[in-house]
Amino acid sequence: MPDPRQRAPQQYTTARERVAARRRVRRSAASPLGSWRVFAICIGLVAVLLALALGTALQRANRALDAIQQDDPRRTAEVAAASQPPTAAPAAPTAQATVAAGTAEPEATAAATAAPAPAELPAALQQPFSVLLLGVDRRPNPGEGVRSDTLILVRVNPQARTASMLSIPRDTMAQIPNVGLAKINYAYSYGFANAEALYGPGTDPDAAAGALAAETVERFLNVRVDYIAQVDFHGFERLVDSVGGIVVDVPAPLLDAEYPTDNYGVERIYIAPGVQVMDGRTALAYARSRHTSSDFDRSRRQQQVLRALLDQVRERGLLENAALLPRWAEVLEENVRTTLPLRDLGMINGMAALARDLEPSRILQLSINPDDVARAPGAGPNLTGN
Repeated sequence: MPDPRQRAPQQYTTARERVAARRRVRRSAASPLGSWRVFAICIGLVAVLLALALGTALQRANRALDAIQQDDPRRTAEVAAASQPPTAAPAAPTAQATVAAGTAEPEATAAATAAPAPAELPAALQQPFSVLLLGVDRRPNPGEGVRSDTLILVRVNPQARTASMLSIPRDTMAQIPNVGLAKINYAYSYGFANAEALYGPGTDPDAAAGALAAETVERFLNVRVDYIAQVDFHGFERLVDSVGGIVVDVPAPLLDAEYPTDNYGVERIYIAPGVQVMDGRTALAYARSRHTSSDFDRSRRQQQVLRALLDQVRERGLLENAALLPRWAEVLEENVRTTLPLRDLGMINGMAALARDLEPSRILQLSINPDDVARAPGAGPNLTGN
């Protein structure tokens, strides 16, 4: 009598069934090493995909750096002038330079007494340097041209890890090269419209606009402007949004019933006092509005927004966040132009180190004091140095 515990041999009707059965036996008898081999292959594929993604992000970032890098027509002119014998002595400081005295934020003055030990920096960042920040208003209608409604001269001391910001009201009257006395923000528009006439054939209009604005500021304040950085207003909105918004302590309510829109209309904006978390659109409105206040108030708000943006970048460690690299690259590529030598990897790392180490409390805020200027006769809201 057969033992019931013994299984009868399996009967197969086709060769296909026999092959399938053998495969099942082999899989069931496979060692754990086979499973780990499959797992390792999967991990390798994931690593390759991550490497490709990172490579794509870096490639995109490099493309963005190439796009935002801008030649400085002033330097080309300096090289040409250096090959010629000098024809005149350097111009003496103008009376308008007294306007730069300004007023400092008291807390920043107190904070600038001690500096952390500086990290290793590239040679280009060893000495103090200045950057002219230009906020550019580009209208949809090409006939409207472009304007620089924001002019802030930033001076950075890399060794001391300190910086200062001086806002120049856009209605300030200044001597513009090849133009004469006019609103200081007209320098950008004139340079944009006359790029090749001012700096030679093939000169990029954006580069010429920034260069003429920098030359005008140099004459006005009797200081050297080393670099130029331009950002259009929509790019500023996107930049603020890309860091998750900024935190601003609004000292007083801001109501503007005639805030300009892109389609040449107006809208009403209201920003309540107190600590506010602002998205890009709100931050831009807070920085630009001036219908219910003065250009001096607007200058202070612009500096406040810039400090808040730097604070947000530092606190969240966004400079080290590789996940944001593609998004930032897109924003920069489309909306920012600068003469800072960002094609140099050492320069990029140095600038990132400065941004990380520069405490917002160590940024000295300067403004043109209303007592140092007067209304230009017959020029409406325009300002001139006393």
